[in-house]
Amino acid sequence: MKKIISLITLILLTFSLFSCSSGEKIQKVYYGEDEFDKSMLQDVKIEELINDANKYSLSFVSVEGEIATECSVGCWFFLKDDMGNQMYIDLSDQNFAIPQAVGHKVKVSGIFENRASNPRIIAYEVEFLDVKE
Repeated sequence: MKKIISLITLILLTFSLFSCSSGEKIQKVYYGEDEFDKSMLQDVKIEELINDANKYSLSFVSVEGEIATECSVGCWFFLKDDMGNQMYIDLSDQNFAIPQAVGHKVKVSGIFENRASNPRIIAYEVEFLDVKE
């Protein structure tokens, strides 16, 4: 009898773990509501944006990194490079969001704004580099 109860408990526990995972499947690419000319993109590093912010201000840039922290509804996140530099990424201006994806490698394309207190990238596109289609 104890074996049956243990088996039932194990089955129920396994079922509850799989059914309660809130993991919305992550798509390969998420887009904002406005289109942009990808030929205008400049591939840069977060460190370059920090060190030479005036040069890139209001330019279309593309940066890669890992999602370090994220808004609970996915409308903004901080992107971190291998050196520990971080950049605020805003998705709300383009009316889109991504699922919870802390730790994922992404490529962000958008407009860099050099705000004195809060430099940011207004994202037009987020591509997950570690997600296969």
